[in-house]
Amino acid sequence: VVAYMDKSKEPECVEMEIPKACSDHLIIKVHASPINPSDGGFYNGKTYFTKLYTPTGNQQVCGYEGCGTVVEIGEGVPEKFKGKNVAFYRYRNWTQESVGCWSQFAKLHYRNCFILPEEANLDLMCNLFVNPVTAYGMLDMALKEGHKALVINAGFSNLSKFLLGICLDKGIDLVLLVRKDEQLEKLKEMGAKYVLNQTKEGFDAELTDLCKELNATFVMDPIGGDFCSRLLKCLPFGSHYVLFSSMSGSKIDGLEPLLLMPKKMTISGYFIHYANFWEDDDAMNEVVQYLAKLSLEQPLCKPDITQKVSLNKVGEAILTFKS
Repeated sequence: VVAYMDKSKEPECVEMEIPKACSDHLIIKVHASPINPSDGGFYNGKTYFTKLYTPTGNQQVCGYEGCGTVVEIGEGVPEKFKGKNVAFYRYRNWTQESVGCWSQFAKLHYRNCFILPEEANLDLMCNLFVNPVTAYGMLDMALKEGHKALVINAGFSNLSKFLLGICLDKGIDLVLLVRKDEQLEKLKEMGAKYVLNQTKEGFDAELTDLCKELNATFVMDPIGGDFCSRLLKCLPFGSHYVLFSSMSGSKIDGLEPLLLMPKKMTISGYFIHYANFWEDDDAMNEVVQYLAKLSLEQPLCKPDITQKVSLNKVGEAILTFKS
């Protein structure tokens, strides 16, 4: 497993006993677990999520999500899970018995696990939650609020590309904001219709006109910082600005209340747990099945795998991620 043995240092690979199934829990032989920006909270000690989710006690194993094969089920676990390939998210139904996900074997409450299609490629299924479910959850929120078109910052990220795949599948207009022309060209080759380079002269006017034309009133931003204030000025009346990460690490300076009030704008935070369907097992399973199917059919929804490493090379993986 990859775990914290010393909270003042980065996690390391150590041996521990293979966990045993107990009531409502199952044991999964883990195929893969990704490193996402969210995982940075485990080892950099600088994010809000570290305070909430850094493992303690017997649950020092790192990782948010993954996939693998169920090898043992405890009392109360539905028989349908036996021997099945599953995708899992550690914190949907967190318990003190939980172990995983950067480990050879994970022990989780069965409500954290979702059976995958037989034809699923497990390399692609290990990252179904942090990016895909977050993207789907924000889109679902936007549609339920009555928004017709969306804007997303960091438009070349894995999450943004997955969101683009969903929007193309559902016929929803999406504006992607990037910082490089090469990213813009690649996204257009992938099928994106609306991509803007925020470093180009005239960007603000172009975005203002495009948002008005499309009635794009729902914005998703994982960056934060000063750009937030600049972006708000480009948005139409009644827009909702959603921050779902803070990759800039900066505060939002220059925010003008008199800009928000007359245009009836709202700013809110979003985390995967806020999805409308999160607590409903049937609805959650329906979403996961849809996303798994899309991952198989839509090239945009296949995550970019930079590197595959074994657990004993976690330091190498963290350095690659940080770079």
